[in-house]
Amino acid sequence: MEEKNKKPKKNTFAVISAGYALLLAIVLLATSVYAWFAVGKRLISYAPVASPVSLFIGAGHREFDDVNHQFTDDHFEDIRYLYFNGIDVTADADHYDYVFCIFGKMVQNYKLQLAYTTNNQFSYSLYHATESTVASEGATAYITHTDTPQTYYYSPTGAAIAGSFLNDRTVLGETLADSTLHSDTYGAYSNVDKYVEPLYWQTTNNETGYLRGDFINYYILRVWINDKALNDRETDVICISAKAF
Repeated sequence: MEEKNKKPKKNTFAVISAGYALLLAIVLLATSVYAWFAVGKRLISYAPVASPVSLFIGAGHREFDDVNHQFTDDHFEDIRYLYFNGIDVTADADHYDYVFCIFGKMVQNYKLQLAYTTNNQFSYSLYHATESTVASEGATAYITHTDTPQTYYYSPTGAAIAGSFLNDRTVLGETLADSTLHSDTYGAYSNVDKYVEPLYWQTTNNETGYLRGDFINYYILRVWINDKALNDRETDVICISAKAF
């Protein structure tokens, strides 16, 4: 498959941050990754490894032929269009939903992975999502970045995707990271605040691609505000990755 306009490059990343009362930053890429977080509660570098050329993350709709399992044009919604500019912890809402997609070619199975700091007490859930051109209650709208913009609506299906933490511990009711993956994240550096030691989470079951052609799957990332997210001086960092098997 040839990407003429916006073909993602290998080993690339995007950082999107915004917020009303809190700053939320997010890093997304389709690869198996390690991340290095600075002591000053900021992301200083991000090093992807073994990036598969046929597995990518996008920010919403892509034209796709469900019958023939083929993309019908070269345009897709680049991950840089995934904005987090609507989070307001002073509002009544208890969560905010954001749509993204995993797409690729000749990938049979993959897992979704999250890694995030706990500077703010956000929590996260992932849901499978269905796409529609008709608005419905609770659906997340996405407007394409094309010459003729179109609006699509995404609704979560079923329960949250099952997964588990790889390095969690509970301290006085808080879920924090233990030291299991510390060296993978920071190497020998030890002076790390407990809230910037990232938690690592992975889906329990494989997500299904399509081994004989193109595929696209839509997801909802649900950001739970929680009652503890009251400090507007911190930055919470979340990384989303998709790892092919």
